Amino acid sequence: MRKFIARIVVTILVLSLMAGVFVATVPLWADMERVKAYASDAVLEATGKELVLGGSLSFTLFPWLGVEARDVSLRDPASGALLADTRRALIRVRLLALLRQRIEADTLTLDDLSIHVVRYADGTTNWDLPATDEGPAPGGGSALSYTLAGIHVEDASVILDDHVTGREITIRDVTLATGAIAATSPIAVRLSGTATGIPMTETTELDLTASIRPGTPQLRVDVDALRLVLHQTDPQGTPAVLRAETRGVLFWNHAEPALGVQRQTLTVTGRAPALGWNRIEAGLDLQTARFIPGATATVEALEVRGEGSFGSPPVSTEFRLWGEARATPAESKLILRDGGMEVKGLAAEWLRLADADLSWEGDLHLDGANGQARLTLRSATATLDTRGPTATTQFSLGAGTLQADLGSGETVLDVPRVTLSTTAPGLGLKRVDAVLGGPIHGGPSVFRVPRFQADAVFAAAADTAPAIDGTLALRGALNLEGGQLCLPGLASSFDLADTSRRLKATGSLSGDVDIGLDGPRIALSGLSAGAAVDGPTLPATMALTLAGDGHADMAAQTLVAEGLTLQALGVEARVSVRGEHILEGASWSGALVTDRFDPREVLPAAGLRLPPLADPTALSSLSIQGAFSTTPTAANLNTLDIRLDDSRIRGRLDVTHGGPTRADFMLDIDAMDVDRYMPRPGGRDEEAASAVAAGAALVPMLPRDLGVAGRLAVGDLRFQRLHTTDVEARLELAGGVLRIAPLAARMYGGEVTQDIMLDTSGPIPRARFTMDARAIDVAPLLADLQGQARLAGTGTVTVELESTGVDEVEMTASLDGRGAFDLRDGAVKGINIARLLRQAEAAVSGKPLPAGESLQTDFTALTGTFTIDNGQLRNEDLDGKSPLLRVRGRGGANLVTRRLDYRLDTSLVATTEGQGGREVGELREVTIPITFSGTFAEPTYSLDPGRLVVERAKQAVQRKLEERLQRKPGDGLEDQIKQRLLEGLLGR
Repeated sequence: MRKFIARIVVTILVLSLMAGVFVATVPLWADMERVKAYASDAVLEATGKELVLGGSLSFTLFPWLGVEARDVSLRDPASGALLADTRRALIRVRLLALLRQRIEADTLTLDDLSIHVVRYADGTTNWDLPATDEGPAPGGGSALSYTLAGIHVEDASVILDDHVTGREITIRDVTLATGAIAATSPIAVRLSGTATGIPMTETTELDLTASIRPGTPQLRVDVDALRLVLHQTDPQGTPAVLRAETRGVLFWNHAEPALGVQRQTLTVTGRAPALGWNRIEAGLDLQTARFIPGATATVEALEVRGEGSFGSPPVSTEFRLWGEARATPAESKLILRDGGMEVKGLAAEWLRLADADLSWEGDLHLDGANGQARLTLRSATATLDTRGPTATTQFSLGAGTLQADLGSGETVLDVPRVTLSTTAPGLGLKRVDAVLGGPIHGGPSVFRVPRFQADAVFAAAADTAPAIDGTLALRGALNLEGGQLCLPGLASSFDLADTSRRLKATGSLSGDVDIGLDGPRIALSGLSAGAAVDGPTLPATMALTLAGDGHADMAAQTLVAEGLTLQALGVEARVSVRGEHILEGASWSGALVTDRFDPREVLPAAGLRLPPLADPTALSSLSIQGAFSTTPTAANLNTLDIRLDDSRIRGRLDVTHGGPTRADFMLDIDAMDVDRYMPRPGGRDEEAASAVAAGAALVPMLPRDLGVAGRLAVGDLRFQRLHTTDVEARLELAGGVLRIAPLAARMYGGEVTQDIMLDTSGPIPRARFTMDARAIDVAPLLADLQGQARLAGTGTVTVELESTGVDEVEMTASLDGRGAFDLRDGAVKGINIARLLRQAEAAVSGKPLPAGESLQTDFTALTGTFTIDNGQLRNEDLDGKSPLLRVRGRGGANLVTRRLDYRLDTSLVATTEGQGGREVGELREVTIPITFSGTFAEPTYSLDPGRLVVERAKQAVQRKLEERLQRKPGDGLEDQIKQRLLEGLLGR
């Protein structure tokens, strides 16, 4: 602006010179060409520039002595380059005033003025005037007084060509209007125009209203209003407009030279999306400033205020910068003493930052030549509030220095400590205190903190989940270099509680953390973590340790952790994990392997009481290995391999979720003796089992939203003392209905197929059971099941049962069904029916009982069917056959009370010698009843001797009568008498 005004003043001087030349050349009016030549020579001698009068000249004489010139130009005589030109120039001087040695000029008018200013690489310009050694006029005569009514310029243009910066600025549509110009009176100035070529703008509108007060040696300019409007359009075509308005007082000292400023204010408003400014409002106050061209600029009281919205997404704030500033352009130095900066109301929606206050105080030194900056801090603080749950952060530096290398961008903050305090009660964060120890080195790609510590206190809020209470402490160093953030020797300790789940965890973590910020990528090495987790929902305090390495690539969304070692409850496991799409729709895969361990030592550590087992050596060795994979809708456990004592369990498990959960499995067990893992008889667990049998245990209500399907195979199985092989079962659970079908196995020389169904989809559970057992060797089965075999033989059994109820008592009371059995070539042990008959005969006849008979009753076939109705079992068709006996049975049993009510009708059909006895022909074909009663656990049986006497008497009478009738055959009447007599004797 200063150079622009100087160029205008030079133009005025040239035109004034033209007026003086006109007065001196009045005698030459008759020859216009001589006038033009004289004027050009005078201008050349005074300015070193060439005046070209290419158009006509016209004059007036009285009362104004005036000249009007057209097509006037000013050129550089060496290069012929155009400096200025105008289409029309008009100046008039009052003639009578000249006679009194005063110049009283009318308004200087310039139409279509064009000025071209060039600054060369050496700093000189094409408008520089030649040096002159002229001093004051000899004799010290009085100076010529002058007045100029004003200057009026229309449609002017100025071209500023700067070879130093390589920029060319063009100002068009320039309008200049001034008030009266006198040697000591203020000059009112109004200037406007439009500029192009200014950096970061397309066009700039200028509008100046000021008052110039000439003086010696100081020129004063009172700027009433200077308005600048900057226009710009970004690549997307979005317009940007910035408006700047300033006012104040300027002093120009010709002797020094120097520019002084008082009470200068600047206001900037507008928007510039291309610069990331959505809204900007700023103000500058200069109470006193002094500028020496090429030397120093001093601002005794600098204050900059502003508010606005910057960036996209926007950040809004208001700020204030103050201090005493001193700048030395020649040395590229800037000093701000006793200054500081405040930022208030900093808000960013995308950061959820609702309000922030920042401030610092100190001295700032900028050395552009050496590329150094130094900020001496007396204090620095900050407070932050986030949107949503309230959060406040306080930041403090204290006394120290901040030194920056502007060339490399490296910064060193040398303060004893940097503190940071944060609270966010709405997020459950009661307080975080962080301390950074210096000196802290920073730069574009380097940031090093030798030591830091952070302590966090959590206090659960009512609406946060999980609800965390406790403390977390971090210690270590921090290095940021080459886009890599390193936390070497990171150590942490924690004491946290989840109040919603009533869990508490204490422990520590250490290791090296490397984070690549171009992605970023995260690497953990030497990781070591330990924790103790406790809570009422856990059986005991759980001790966990973790060690290993891992890395994550956030750009590729992958995570890999290999060589991890996990210890819990004394069990050590080696784990490897790989994750993909970890930020959205994560999927995981990996493997887990444990060494063999003793579960009898692990379970008590987990707070689980292990009852005395039937086999004291059982559950002493366990190892697990397998591979797993998960997706957002599925989880898979593959190649599962479990070794439990002498058993090996292999298989897989697939679970899908996201909708109704479904599990598919396959388990293959080579051999297992389940009885080894049952509680030892006589213990408290057996009493609990008795309570279950008495109806204390409820039938489990199966989930309706879970689907399960799978296959179970066992090569060799022992359960409840039964031995089965080649067990294979298929299981399906859907809608609260469990179906196990078929359940097939080989056992005791035969095959068994079962179908089991449990339906809990309704209000009352319902069960159904069917079994088909064929070619079963009954004696070893009963020997294994009961410890003794009272029945021998090979048989077939079919059963169909149904029941409802919520416990075993209800289900037994509602049991319905039917069945059939068929045993061949067997024996009933513990009872010798023939011996019972001989005992009865001996009791009646008084004969001695033979000795040495075995306690068993052989049979060739034993068949029958049964029905069950509401827990009452009935059998009406027991049929037993042997070479000696015929057995018929009928009766029942109450399955609820477990009591018997049964009768066997037995008869001898042959000798008893085959049963290890002697001949009892007297009892042959005599039907003898045997009744059974008592409980299932202690059954009793009895035979009635009186009934035997009656049966024998009937048999004797019938035999005698038949003999007599055979010796004396009669007519029909005799046959009738014989028949009636026989019926009477027999009681028929």
